[in-house]
Amino acid sequence: NVMLRVLYDPDSFFSEYKDGFKIPIAIVSLSGVIGAIISYLNLPKMIEMLQQFPIERSQMEIVIEIIKIQAIVSPIIGAFVGWILITLIVHALSALFGGEGNLSNTLKYTSFSFLPQIVLSPLSYYYYSPTPTAPLMILGLASTIWQAYIL
Repeated sequence: NVMLRVLYDPDSFFSEYKDGFKIPIAIVSLSGVIGAIISYLNLPKMIEMLQQFPIERSQMEIVIEIIKIQAIVSPIIGAFVGWILITLIVHALSALFGGEGNLSNTLKYTSFSFLPQIVLSPLSYYYYSPTPTAPLMILGLASTIWQAYIL
């Protein structure tokens, strides 16, 4: 599939990619939705950790409700904010090193750097922990390197 080529041969993929914003928006949206699903499914782990703190029951219920909303909304909003920030950083670095091109194309192309997060999401769910663990750090590093390769 031509779309999958971006994961292992981004240079040739981007040299041929001429579509609009439908696919980039779908990728970033999917990344945010998957992040929200993973957060929601892991709410019991978050709540269990939270219950270790000495908080009154009524306050705990309020905090849990806030965490539920945050777990769903933050990954979706974060995906789009991250997309914009990554785009601005990549565009600025490109311009600094003599790159030419417009911000619109950079925005389209940086969306594809979200694909490794989507591909690795089953492992992210499996190894999820509210606190840092070795598997999560290795997974995060692998995802970051893969994203950098695409960028």
